[in-house]
Amino acid sequence: MEIGKSPQPMIKVLMKGCQLWLKTLPRLFFITFVLVIITSLISYYFFGTITDRGFTLVANKTVQNWYIIPIYFIIPLYFLAIMYDQLAGVDKNNPSIKRSIYVATKNLPNIIMVMLVSAVLFMTGMAFFLIPGIILLVILQFYLPIVILDKKNWYSAFSRCTDLVWGNWWRTMTIVILPFIAVILLLLPLHYVAYNFIIHSIATHHLSNVILYQLGIHNLLLCFYLPLIVSIMYVHLKDLKTREDLPDSTFDKALAHVLSVW
Repeated sequence: MEIGKSPQPMIKVLMKGCQLWLKTLPRLFFITFVLVIITSLISYYFFGTITDRGFTLVANKTVQNWYIIPIYFIIPLYFLAIMYDQLAGVDKNNPSIKRSIYVATKNLPNIIMVMLVSAVLFMTGMAFFLIPGIILLVILQFYLPIVILDKKNWYSAFSRCTDLVWGNWWRTMTIVILPFIAVILLLLPLHYVAYNFIIHSIATHHLSNVILYQLGIHNLLLCFYLPLIVSIMYVHLKDLKTREDLPDSTFDKALAHVLSVW
């Protein structure tokens, strides 16, 4: 891949991310599909139930099984670690699902710490000021990838992702949010049709249709969307590493000044 050798325009980073997504979609789709099945089963058995309006959270059931909540959040990070290692393998023409599972399992203590540190920092930032919470949210996008790809522990990885993103925060924010906006715009017609479909199904008591949409179509879309985001983040991380010696943008300098005042 050209990305990773020299700094690239934002549009090229996005295009290379989409190309990597198409190249790796079969294997990443399968990994995401397994993740969706596992998290859906956990949600059903420990946190909710199927009602006449589809899947619904049950407060008493959630409180009773509170100890499952950390596991519920660790599992997606574990699968994301597998996906990032798969992307690295494809990039080096040496993908191996067994190796990726081994790497993710070996880093399980670091993955747990990534979850805890990210949760504490984000909630603290959002509790005191909205802007620091958003800033941390963008920086933390690369916390897990650096643990997996750069073979760093959770403490060193946080310092590393801060160094990489700090001078390119606005660029990173744009690349993070553009795929999300694009997917929302593409899905608006689908959600409009689905909303009317659900209303009609409830009115005519075809409740299995509602469940099919909630648990089927929604999860199927996630199997396409999540690999796209991971692929773009992987390419952007490689691009950030080529920008370490470049001067910060005007926005990022201003951002650093504002935070220093706080």
